[in-house]
Amino acid sequence: TIIRIFYQNGAWNQTLMNLSNLFPSGKYPDFYSIAVAPLSRGGGIYVVGDQGTLLKSLDHGNTWSLENTGVTQTLYDISINETAIYIVGYNSTILKKLW
Repeated sequence: TIIRIFYQNGAWNQTLMNLSNLFPSGKYPDFYSIAVAPLSRGGGIYVVGDQGTLLKSLDHGNTWSLENTGVTQTLYDISINETAIYIVGYNSTILKKLW
């Protein structure tokens, strides 16, 4: 589950994000880490989790897309800098994507 929390009109609000279009079976993976890309790289939000799941949002978390990582291992952490995205997971899985 992803809950989007935002400040608007002097109050904090939250919205439960509908991901059913990405997971039509209704079985959602567990998510373990989130990272935000630098503004120079689009400022996207990235989330990693079970079964090689990598989600990306380019509109501040309003909509999400499922990115292909090519792995099925659980992904536990993500780090993003100006040059690359680094993801680590189960069984010594390490992914690196250059911009």
